[in-house]
Amino acid sequence: MIDEFDLTFVLVIHEIKVNDFKKGIGHVGSQFTRKATTIISIEEINKNLFKLIPFKSRRDERKSPEIFRYCKETKQLVLANEFEKGELKLKKASTNEIAMKLIQFLSNKNEQLFSEIQDHITKELEISKRTFRSRIKNIRENEIIESLGYNLIEGTNGKNKTLKLERI
Repeated sequence: MIDEFDLTFVLVIHEIKVNDFKKGIGHVGSQFTRKATTIISIEEINKNLFKLIPFKSRRDERKSPEIFRYCKETKQLVLANEFEKGELKLKKASTNEIAMKLIQFLSNKNEQLFSEIQDHITKELEISKRTFRSRIKNIRENEIIESLGYNLIEGTNGKNKTLKLERI
């Protein structure tokens, strides 16, 4: 029918995540997903960047995901440049990786400024500061450093936060 009448239907189907798999909501979402010729998922990465992921294409081979940014002048999505894409390539280090780096960095030192520790470990593991802070919170809540035989002691040096490691 599409070839005969040269028609295009654009449907927006909201998805839910079920066991690490995204699926259309409800009966209509499921049916349209099954019958669609092309399916493209759009994920918001941050306020200005979006990832377009082609999931299905009946007419040609599946393309790789692309990163787009919102352009205020043209009020549309445009392909992100290499610099914008490069900012997204920061990996996510595991909590255990960061715990081990903390022990390695602090084991032979006295009290260190949190900002210096953060700068050193984020640079070495190529992770964002936000990921680092999140993992530190997790390390404290789950007492990961303690399970490895150390106490992570938080202090202050003037207005600056500090960390110190002591053997249990």
